Amino acid sequence: IDASNSHDVPHEHSWDTEWTIDAEKHWHECECGEKDSEAVHAGGTATCTAKAVCETCGSEYGELLEHAFEAKKDATHHWTECACGEATEKVENVKEAVEGVKDALKGLKE
Repeated sequence: IDASNSHDVPHEHSWDTEWTIDAEKHWHECECGEKDSEAVHAGGTATCTAKAVCETCGSEYGELLEHAFEAKKDATHHWTECACGEATEKVENVKEAVEGVKDALKGLKE
């Protein structure tokens, strides 16, 4: 064996115990640069405030989801709100405002 030629020298891989990651995959890397157990990130659930977390390596991956707004109202206003707390501006309920004016006018007539 010619020791000057690294291809002729046997190499025993020493895999890093920590995951090496990029935006799409994770793997264990040897000091020689070879990869072992390379796989695409998977598992976890993204929300509108956090990316999914890979069940294998624990890294965040993918994109945030869009807000899932639901219609909300109280006695005087209406708006839309996401479970994360993001909300649109409250708008006065026109129907309730009109009814309030009618009641006020009715009171003046009496």
